[in-house]
Amino acid sequence: MTVKVGMRHLVMLDLLVKTGSVSETARSLGLTQSAVSHRMREAEKRLNARLFLRIGRKIGFTSAAERLLLVARDVLGELERVQQDLEKLSGGYEDVVRLGGGCYTPYDWLPMVQQAVSNGPGRLALELPSRLPEDPVAEVKTALLDIAILPGRPDDPEVIQHHLASDDLVAVLPPGHALVGKTQLEPADFAGLPYVTHHTRPERGREYEIIFTRHGLLPKLVVGAGMTEAVLQVVRAGLGVTIQPRRTVAPFVEGWGLTLRPLAVAEARVDWVAVTRPRDAVRPGVSAVLEYIRAAFQAG
Repeated sequence: MTVKVGMRHLVMLDLLVKTGSVSETARSLGLTQSAVSHRMREAEKRLNARLFLRIGRKIGFTSAAERLLLVARDVLGELERVQQDLEKLSGGYEDVVRLGGGCYTPYDWLPMVQQAVSNGPGRLALELPSRLPEDPVAEVKTALLDIAILPGRPDDPEVIQHHLASDDLVAVLPPGHALVGKTQLEPADFAGLPYVTHHTRPERGREYEIIFTRHGLLPKLVVGAGMTEAVLQVVRAGLGVTIQPRRTVAPFVEGWGLTLRPLAVAEARVDWVAVTRPRDAVRPGVSAVLEYIRAAFQAG
């Protein structure tokens, strides 16, 4: 397949959307307005699609341009990250290892890992994404991440899974909830209660399958809150209950007045795993960081 547009077109499109102006884009690129206009026409001709709309002195964008913009920002963002990695490598680092996780992943282990990296024999650098990865396993496979830390084992033969620790699934209750007085909770205790979770898509091997589906129960209402802190804020306000890995919620419990209760279900456990690419099995930096993460999980 032939790539019909180049980096210069993607940079131009990104600037046009940010500035909304051909003249401002030309100034940023160090080009004349006519050169930018020519590049705009060139991109449309190469793609055989209309990208730009002239609205008086302003410029608008078609749906094709918006679609191209998503790709442009992904590519430019990744190029910026690669350049930063290369600058670190040229500055004496032997490797830059990018870590990430999903919406359930806590980072209580990170200080210990960072300390081990700082004191270790190799010149390593850690990097975490500024955004929450939507699909951490996919980002490992596409090299946006080197190591992803997840609760539960993904069903994907294209990655290697490294066991870190086992963990209990626990019920999280708001202050003063009627179930606080019970020492452990049965599946039937959740019948008819509003249930708060990260997203409303059920996951294999998680609480929806273990507690609800397996026992023929349905929550009264399912609230998808996206992030752990948002989930727990909703629970804290008394608007529902949730079931989470103990490690995910432990940092929030004491200061937020939340109560954790074990579940009277033997299968209510998850394995924390680190996911890597097979080809990185011979990459010393990744191997070293994996060992630091495993030690941090076991210490915690």
